[in-house]
Amino acid sequence: MNLDEIKIKREVRKINKGYLYAAFTDKICILKWPLSIQEEEMLEQSFQKMLECRIFNEQMEYRIIRSTIKREWKSRFIEDQTAEEDTEQYYTERQYLDIDSTRTKATEEGLQFTTTGGGRFILPITYSKKPSDIKIKIRNYIGYYEETGQAYVRDWRICGFETVGEV
Repeated sequence: MNLDEIKIKREVRKINKGYLYAAFTDKICILKWPLSIQEEEMLEQSFQKMLECRIFNEQMEYRIIRSTIKREWKSRFIEDQTAEEDTEQYYTERQYLDIDSTRTKATEEGLQFTTTGGGRFILPITYSKKPSDIKIKIRNYIGYYEETGQAYVRDWRICGFETVGEV
């Protein structure tokens, strides 16, 4: 095990409960974190096709990404500060997921959703209301250009899911 692998394991261990989002060349995958043995095996078998992986919860995210399957992995870890030491500026936005409510069904892994364009994805959540009310929460981190002072989104991360009416 090299130093990078040790660093990754240490950072990922901080996220004791949350979700994993993985984008592959042929699919996306959203699972509860920590993973089951079967889910770990599935990810290992598909690893060569993986382009991005995010392990996250409300407070932190570990991300690895590469632009193509032949590129090197880049990684980063973000952990939000507590209120007393909060020097990071960010805002959280909530975006509706593209869901065709008429084609949602329950599976062993969670709810299987179909997008209005026909793509399918599974969210490992339990939900009793309208599926079209589910939102993804995105945290945007603000940076400022030195020369102008203008604000921009310097980084972002997924921090969870919620339903309409939750804040």
